[in-house]
Amino acid sequence: MTKLAAAIAVAALSVTGTALAAKQVVHTKKLSADPGGGLTFTKHRITVRHGVVRLVMKNPKGSGLPHGIAIAGHGKGKIVNPGGTSTVKVKLKRGTYTFYCPFPGHRAAGMKGTLIVD
Repeated sequence: MTKLAAAIAVAALSVTGTALAAKQVVHTKKLSADPGGGLTFTKHRITVRHGVVRLVMKNPKGSGLPHGIAIAGHGKGKIVNPGGTSTVKVKLKRGTYTFYCPFPGHRAAGMKGTLIVD
């Protein structure tokens, strides 16, 4: 292989690697269930960039209840006991979504919020 061909091959790999890295950017936002045991999250509105979005919800030991995190129509994380962490990771376009606790009855009781993807 000539030096020119080798240089072109290395440049092509570099560009491809950069493109792959850009596609794999994950926009992570953290929130928590109410540490006092209420059926709420510590955040009611979250804004994040479009693409791959990850919501990480801590369920504090003091909550006394199982909780999880979900994005309406797009996926849900595990329901976890107090002290655990639930995560949902999905690819989202720009728009407004609802995040909520998927434990039966919690969403209806108000454990939800607005996720704005810009």
